[in-house]
Amino acid sequence: MSCQSRYLVYLLLLFAGSVAMPAAEPTEFAPPPAVGVHPRVLISPSELPVLRQRLETTACGRRAIACIRQWQDYAVHRQEAPLGKVYAGFVEGRPEAYTEAENDWWRNQIPLALCFEAFDALITDDAPRGERCGRALTAYATLSGGVHTPHGHKSINPDYLLGLAYDFAYNYMSESDRNTVRQVIATATVGKESHGMGTDFKPEDRNYNWMPHGTALLLLALSIEGEEGYDATILPKSFELMRDFLTYGIYESGAPTEGMHYYNFGMDHGSIALVAMAKRQMDLFSHPHYARTSLWAVHSMEPFGYAFSQHGDTPQDTGGLLGNYVMQKWVFPEEPVIDFVWRNRVRDDYSGINYRGDFLTAALFPSDWQESSGPLAPADISQWGVDVHRQRGAWEASGVALDLPLTFLCPDRGFLITRTDWTQEAMALHIESRDDLVGPGHQHASRGNFTLSALGRKWAIEHGYGISEAKHHSQVLIDGQGQGFFCPQGSLIGHLDLPELTAAAMDIAYAYNYRWTFAWRAGNQENKGFAWEPEPRRPGEKGTIRAPYNPVSYAYRSAAMVRGAHPYVLIVDDVRKDQAEHLYEWIMQVPDDLRLLQIDGNPASRIILGSSAADDQPRLLVQILEANHTEEMKREDAVVRVRLEQYELMRSRNSMGGDALRKGIGQRLVISVISDEPRFKIVLYPHRASDELPAVTLSRDAATLTWADSPPQQWQFTPGEDGRTSTRHIIEGTAPVPLP
Repeated sequence: MSCQSRYLVYLLLLFAGSVAMPAAEPTEFAPPPAVGVHPRVLISPSELPVLRQRLETTACGRRAIACIRQWQDYAVHRQEAPLGKVYAGFVEGRPEAYTEAENDWWRNQIPLALCFEAFDALITDDAPRGERCGRALTAYATLSGGVHTPHGHKSINPDYLLGLAYDFAYNYMSESDRNTVRQVIATATVGKESHGMGTDFKPEDRNYNWMPHGTALLLLALSIEGEEGYDATILPKSFELMRDFLTYGIYESGAPTEGMHYYNFGMDHGSIALVAMAKRQMDLFSHPHYARTSLWAVHSMEPFGYAFSQHGDTPQDTGGLLGNYVMQKWVFPEEPVIDFVWRNRVRDDYSGINYRGDFLTAALFPSDWQESSGPLAPADISQWGVDVHRQRGAWEASGVALDLPLTFLCPDRGFLITRTDWTQEAMALHIESRDDLVGPGHQHASRGNFTLSALGRKWAIEHGYGISEAKHHSQVLIDGQGQGFFCPQGSLIGHLDLPELTAAAMDIAYAYNYRWTFAWRAGNQENKGFAWEPEPRRPGEKGTIRAPYNPVSYAYRSAAMVRGAHPYVLIVDDVRKDQAEHLYEWIMQVPDDLRLLQIDGNPASRIILGSSAADDQPRLLVQILEANHTEEMKREDAVVRVRLEQYELMRSRNSMGGDALRKGIGQRLVISVISDEPRFKIVLYPHRASDELPAVTLSRDAATLTWADSPPQQWQFTPGEDGRTSTRHIIEGTAPVPLP
């Protein structure tokens, strides 16, 4: 066996220095048994005794197998269960029992139920149960033809769950039933290619979730490996596909090209496909980008634990599907960053294993975060940060201390995450320009969008899947209109990372100027009425076209996090549409529970948000340093300068949905001005009721913030010829720090 397939020494490079993860030996995978011996796709007969033991001795294993059994008891093991009559009919050899499912949704769960049943029969070595499952599997295979129709749509996908169920139930099936299912699998796989395998795809095009998701074809094919009807070309093609995906779908920083949901969605299949490859001497776990994603994940974690940043089409903040987390922990069991991410994802009590699609992978490869295999006391079921993790001794016991930088940068994406420290009370800022985009996708109209957390909660948020227009994000609207959707890329034009502050500057004008689509979608209803033209920045790539949307003279966003005794964030927006006056609205999306506790100043300059006025609840000061009205508007009250408003989260008709995509009610803070150039400069200061608020002194092109126990901090603002403000930060007694 080659060194490459058994050893990995990797160095993780990060902005502001390098983070070296220790040399690690990936967990070895037993080679598949002789042809005709099962199970073989992901586990081998020789591994079954240890697996059975781990399902009893690890907290993860106990949780996973209990979830499988509970789900089966509810879904299958009763006559009145949603799939009870279906399963009984299949056992009797009646494929038409398919129609007796409770509804279409449950019909689509049949392959999962069969796979769970076959796996549990294998684990318990229950031959009668395995024989019944084998007969049911045969009836289903003849009905489905080896493809799965998800969610009621008529798109065809390889039914890898059929393959795994066959692999698990093989030893309990009659030879006749084996031949029937084998033939179905052969027909469904021979000569087929998954998405991305075709010659139309260059290696660098294989960079999104459809590539790993398509490895379902490989998993199905390997269930009849070496037997009659097996297509041996699928394995090397899948290896090449996944190699390219890891190379081009993940940047050197460790950040994928996609967000938390879609990366983990694709890798739910892709991660176990990597196991199947590693068992066959085709190792990709040693690819340097694979383990490096744990750095992206650990920085994406909210400081208060159990949650991960939610950007683009990511519907929840729980971290996405579990499969890839399972495999990283399994392959690198002692790596402390991966262990920390794993503990956040599954939670202290493993209640993070709660989705039916995650149960099988967690049961096949169960791992515990360090020192957690024993019974868990209720005190362990809480939210926590690295400081608490250290106190529990999970890493000190192994002699490895977690020592992560405060800033994560992916220059390819224009993606910056920074925080004040690694405690659960820390402040964390995320901001992104998406320099890398080539066309429409699961990103939102959100170049320069930011999210902010501090003091154990979220303050500036992303709403999630499908809530994608500019009005749904923290940006500047002009006469009610923001960036185009689908949204073109922005540009990270500078960044700075120092112990006392971290900053980034972005040019986001192109995202206002145009909207994107693919050429083949130009005739869709939402794209009618726009003047489409080829996209010159990406000529010929994926047929991207653009149309003028909201032309601006310039649009820049800069953000800086200042650390120290009183950490805060400064947001500077330089946006100008033209020489005329317009309504400019500075918007920050906020959680539903926040209330407007206080507004001071005339015009308003100091806003305090909080969930309640109780002294023990954290608050957010929104300090307006500048929001420039015209002279006329300074004398009138035609515009409400500051408001905290609820509004309907709904797509407009020119962004694919209209009434069809209502997403409920959202909340946003709006700071409005009528001006030819608003020059927004906003300070965000999370604090507690007992904390001192800064005294703010404003002068021409400068602002000074002062706390009684700290030297004054001055911000100097100099307008540039290109419209962008040149900003310097000065702490009294120290040298000025020019921001990018």
